[in-house]
This record gives sequence, structure tokens and C-alpha cells, in this order.
Amino acid sequence: MPFLFRTSTRFIIVDEKPRQGVFYQIYDKEGFLRPALIHPSSALTYSATLDHHDNLHVVVQNTNHQTAYYHSFETSPTKRTVLEDTKNMYQFENMSIQILGETPHLFYTVIHPNGNGRSLVHQSLNAASPMATHLITNLPLNCQLSYYVVEDTLYILYPLYEEGYTLNCLTFTENAYDSRTLVRSNIPISDWNMCLHGQKLYVLFTTDTYGHPAFHLLDTLTLKDLALPLPVTATSPSLLSYLDCLWIHYKDGDKLYTLFGLPEQEMFSIPVISSLQLPATLYDYYSLDHNSFNASKVYANLMSTLRLATLSSIDIKEIHPDLSPNLELSLLLEGLSLVSRSPAPSRTSTPMPTPPPLSTIPPIPTAPTTSMPTPSSSPLSPPAPAAVPTVRSVAQAAKDFMQEGNFFEP
Repeated sequence: MPFLFRTSTRFIIVDEKPRQGVFYQIYDKEGFLRPALIHPSSALTYSATLDHHDNLHVVVQNTNHQTAYYHSFETSPTKRTVLEDTKNMYQFENMSIQILGETPHLFYTVIHPNGNGRSLVHQSLNAASPMATHLITNLPLNCQLSYYVVEDTLYILYPLYEEGYTLNCLTFTENAYDSRTLVRSNIPISDWNMCLHGQKLYVLFTTDTYGHPAFHLLDTLTLKDLALPLPVTATSPSLLSYLDCLWIHYKDGDKLYTLFGLPEQEMFSIPVISSLQLPATLYDYYSLDHNSFNASKVYANLMSTLRLATLSSIDIKEIHPDLSPNLELSLLLEGLSLVSRSPAPSRTSTPMPTPPPLSTIPPIPTAPTTSMPTPSSSPLSPPAPAAVPTVRSVAQAAKDFMQEGNFFEP
């Protein structure tokens, strides 16, 4: 899968062209720059990441089962071999390079000598003679791992099939690592990805009963599992956190669909056809900026421009370097926020009294007795201060909007 990285001023794409090799390309406010070659021939697999200085780091496994580490592209490109398995004895898979602090780390799985399982292996790429550490030794023979970094903490999702089916998370820092089980199931679990939303990590995963998939959203803090309103024909779903809402994209046939939800309130919208349509490619995504939006995978269209699904239509945070902020949408969201902070009007109105007939109205007295208004009823007195409502977020405004209409389904 190709990689997409975002810095404060540009995007960086790392991809591969058949028989041409692995390359990177920059997209900034002027558009696409000329691609630059990283590895000049076909690769079995590759992985890439950014360090804290927005420098690119890439590992590539060539067709001779040699793995090379590339870095320092913008100054003096450097390459060195870090793994070699020319006889393909270890069958390296799930290769990933990650930066924690200032140190590049390499993760990969190797097959057991008896061929019945796999182990997850880690090594530092800074060490002159890196020592391989086995983090997990009981992985299935064929398994998919996913990696997600937040604030120098790496989260690795992996399956186990020993007692039923489980989805597990390994938390790895430079000083320690730990593992725990997130999901237990009697049916297969597949196709998972993770996203930071607010202060929580959410996992989207699929369970499959004889070809009938069901889609789930898991709160990794409470382990609460929510069913998602995706059709059984949905494929490759992904999570994205933006504007206090959690967005879900998926493919259905030749169409890309979008829905959004408020998982804290267990509310999700009806899926709609995305404004960004195919060809939309799913990219592994990474950025040090967790304030604009969060995702581990994003759908993007790279034709004459670079556009992210959903975000390109409602970009108010200057995510796309060549797009002006959507000021009208900013005003709309501010208006929704103001509405959510305003006291709700009464839904039952008191009917106006019927005026009495003229014959029953008493005459105007010639010398009326006027009583001085009390301070609380004087027209010159300021009204009693109303209680200041608590300022709520865009998510609360969206929740109020969802409760007013019938467009959304709980």
C-alpha cells in the first residue's frame, strides 16, 4: 500500500511503479513536483515514515530478499543493508519502519523454523550491530499487522487464533512494551485500522460469518463495541477524525461512500456517496500534526491535484496547501455552535386570550392612581442576568442537529 505524509506546508507520497521502482513525490501549493527515485527496481515490499524534522525514512526489500534502509534524501541520500535473507528462509513480512523520539525502528515478522507460525521482531536502525528482539512469538502463519504512532508511542494491532479469534494491541515505546486483548470472537476478525479521536483510540474491524461481514467500532478505553450501519457489500473501510466527528469511508462497487458519527453518543449518519469519487486510492497516512485531523489510512485522489476524501470539501484547517480555507463552512459551524448554546424555545405556546367585548371595558379613570414600578419591572432597569450556558463543541452542535431532524439514524 502506498504512503501519504503531511507536514505543515506539503504532502509527501511514497509509491511504487511496476518495473520502475520505489519513488517519492512532493505536493505543495504549487502542485506536484517531479518524482524522485528511491529504489531503482521492483520491490517485494517497502515501508516509509517521517521523523520529527519532516525527513523521510524508507526501507525496501528487493527481489533478492535484501532489505535496505534509505534516509537523508534532501541532503546526501544514504543507503545501507539492514537485513539479508537471500535463501528466503525467514520469509520477512509485515515490514514497517517507525520513528520514536529520534530513533528509527524496524519491525517485521519471520516464519518459525517448523513453519507453523510467526514471530514479530524488532530492531533499532541506529545501532551499529542491531540486536533483534522477539516481541510476539505466537502469531498465525498468515496474518496482517497494522501500525499507528501517537506522540512517540507505537500501537500494533495483531490477531491470534489460539482460543477462538482475538484482536490484540501491542503498545511499544523506547523504554517498554506491553500487550492486551481488545476483542474476543467466535468468528474470524479482519480488516482493522485505528484512529485517535479526542483523547481515545478507536478501532474499526470486520467480523465475517460465511461471507456475511459485519462492521464494528471499538472504544479501546472502555472496550465498548458498537455496530456500524455499513452494508454487507462494503469493502476497505477506514476511520478519520475531523471537526469533533468520526468519519468512515468505504468502497461499494465502483463508488466511495462516507458517513460520520458521534461515538460517544452512539449515533451515526446514513451513508452517502462521497463527493470525491474513484479513482480514490487508500493510503497509509502519517503526520505529526494531530490537531487538524487524525487517521491511519485515508482515501485520496491524485490526478492533476491531491484531494483527500471528505476533507477537500470541508477544509477549514488549510489541510490542502493549494486550497483556500472554506470560510462559509466556518461561519456555518460557528452558527451551529451558537444555536447549541442558546436556550431551546418552548414547544407549547400559550394561546392569546380572547379580548372582552367593548361594553365590558371600564371607562378610563380621570385621576388614575399610578404605582411606581418595582426595580425588577422598571423598563430602565437591566434584566436579571441569565445563566451563561456552557460552551459546547461542534460535536454537541451536530448532536443537537441530529436530534432535531430525522435524517440521521441512532
